[in-house]
Parts: sequence; C-alpha cells; structure tokens
Amino acid sequence: MKASGFIGFGVAAAAAVVAYAAFDGERSHAEDRKDGVMKAQLTIYVAPPLLDSGGTVIVVANPISRAEWQALPDGDNPAEADPNNTKKKELREGDRLFGVEASSKVSIVEFVYPEGGTFGFNLVASDKSGRSRPPLRTREIAIGDGGGYTDWETGKHVTWDYVSVIHVLGPEVSEGDSRGVDVSSSEIMDLHPPKTIYKGAVLYSPTDEQVDKAVLTPEELKAWGWRIRFVIGAMLAIVAAVMRRGLHETEAFEEAKKRRASALGCQRSG
Repeated sequence: MKASGFIGFGVAAAAAVVAYAAFDGERSHAEDRKDGVMKAQLTIYVAPPLLDSGGTVIVVANPISRAEWQALPDGDNPAEADPNNTKKKELREGDRLFGVEASSKVSIVEFVYPEGGTFGFNLVASDKSGRSRPPLRTREIAIGDGGGYTDWETGKHVTWDYVSVIHVLGPEVSEGDSRGVDVSSSEIMDLHPPKTIYKGAVLYSPTDEQVDKAVLTPEELKAWGWRIRFVIGAMLAIVAAVMRRGLHETEAFEEAKKRRASALGCQRSG
C-alpha cells in the first residue's frame, strides 16, 4: 500500500470549498496593494511533457526579510529574458519578477516574496519546438496555508506559508491524480526529488517512479485516503488538549485570583 501524506491542514480544509473554475494560460494571485508595498511576481512556463500530457503544479510562496529580499543572489530567470512577458509592465520600484520552466508531470515550485509585501503568479505555455501544441488549460483545485516537509540536506522542517495546487488538464492525468498529489506532497518531498535553483525560486521535478511510490491513486483516495485529513485534525486536537492541561498560570494571574477570592470573602462576611 502506498504512503500517504498531506500538504497541510489549511490547504486540505480549503480544498473542499475551492471553486473549480478553469483558467486558460494565466492566473494571478495577488492582493490590492498600497504604495510602498513590494511584490514578487512568478511566471511558470509550462513545457512538454507537462504541457502535452497534463499534470500537477504545486506553487508555494514563503516570506523572507527585507534584507534577504534586497540581497537575493543572481540566478537563472526565464521571465527576465522573455520579451513577451506581460507582467513586466505591472512591476513597481522594489518589485521582482521571477521565472521557472516546469516540464515534469508533477512540478513543485517554491518562491519567495518580501515580508510585509505581496506576491502573484501566472502560468503560460512554453514550447521551443515550434510544433503545434494544445492550449494550456488549468484548474485550481486547492488553496490555503500551512504544510511543509523536512529538508533532507539540513534536517530542518520547511514550512509552506501559502500553497496553491494547480491541475494542468491533459489526456494522461486526471483531476483525481492531482488530488492524490495534493494529499501526498510531503511524501514526494521526502523522496528527494531533483531540484533546479532559479533566482528567487526553486523547482522540484520528481521522477515518475518517485510519484508512483508516494502518491495515493484516485481509488485509494476515495476508499480511505480522505480519512487522513480527519485523523490529522483529531491528532492536532488531542495535542492541543494535552498541552493546555500542562500549562501553568502566571504568578500575576494567581495573585489576581487570590485577591478576587479575598474580596468576595469580605463581601459575604459583611
């Protein structure tokens, strides 16, 4: 039986209420921002076989400090080199435009944005072969916060601040397959998928073998995998209850309780 995991309780809970409206070519997630608020914009260039066959793109946005934002190292950036990138005209002073090229059927993209700022991302078709390709058709199937994995190089837990799961429509991958990837993302990351470092972003491209090993099939997800989210919620509730019982009140609170009890005692005796 295959292993199971989760993107995060926030994403899992949100998955049940996300609208299934398809979007063609581009989708941007960003808040209306006030002057002086910096923004990170990520363009994901969807290339074959992901473009032809369909698949899943998980987009993760994590905040970094202003100092880290200003000192971001240079790196490969397809978006800056793209003269047709329409997001360039939306940038203001202090903003950054990043780009990655995703081609594997499961592609996980982490990118950064400035603390206190905002972010956006869009998906566009990318094909350098010149051959006729089907249009890029995508559907957002989950959105939320929380989740993550343990970094296999440092041993530290990596928290995912914002997560969006995008199903890329195609003949070989169903929406059920993408939901299986959603549920099993932690297990995929634990298998050390190949990664490519871009400026401001990291792309993880798990192999088909890694995905098959980690991901629940639609049949498994329907039969028992849906229970995982409820088990996680129950475990979190138990942990919270145990922690609450072990907490001690502060001295100031205990003194306040004594004074109140003393005052009530005086009132009754009077």
